[in-house]
Amino acid sequence: MQFVKNLPFLIVLCGVSSLIYAAFRMNQTLGFAILGVGLILVAFMVSPNE
Repeated sequence: MQFVKNLPFLIVLCGVSSLIYAAFRMNQTLGFAILGVGLILVAFMVSPNE
């Protein structure tokens, strides 16, 4: 189940990349910022709590 362990990291990567993309596109910045933060929060919920 290596993919499941890497899934939260991939979701965080998508969230961070969308935040970086929002920094370059000044219009629709708020939408991409909310999307990035939402993805990061989902990743923390999905990640197994040890």
